[in-house]
Amino acid sequence: MKLRTVPLIICLTVLATVFACDSADDTAAPKDKTNGSVTAAAAVSYDGTSCNYDGPDPLPAGPATFTFTNDSDEGPGILWFLWEIGEGHTYDELVAFYEAQFATPESVDIQEFPTWARVVTGTGGREIDRGDSLDLDATLAAGTYALDCELGIALRPLKVE
Repeated sequence: MKLRTVPLIICLTVLATVFACDSADDTAAPKDKTNGSVTAAAAVSYDGTSCNYDGPDPLPAGPATFTFTNDSDEGPGILWFLWEIGEGHTYDELVAFYEAQFATPESVDIQEFPTWARVVTGTGGREIDRGDSLDLDATLAAGTYALDCELGIALRPLKVE
């Protein structure tokens, strides 16, 4: 009888260890439901002057969830974009583009954006009212990006590796 309880105790100990390890993983970064890869989480906020980022730096390539928050007094809302900057180009070039566009008050109507920068699908021109937040998912390849918290007024570089 004693010999039967030893394997049972060992089996219960192993199961308890497996469940304990599995539940510890629940506090880690969220997993993508399609392939089990880890989804990076990042918070981006605009305070009226700066585009603030709270997340991994660099952000890992792959699925990411961004929470954008308008902490400014500006309204009814702000427009934000996530730009992917093409190979061979830099964040500073995007800043220079915007500076040239906003050089005079008459030039705020931007008709064409640079061909070497593209808005990441699903993240362009979304309006967020003051005090509100918006969660968006994107899958990012390695490269240089720019968080644009108010159509060129507040930019921040983002490296994805």
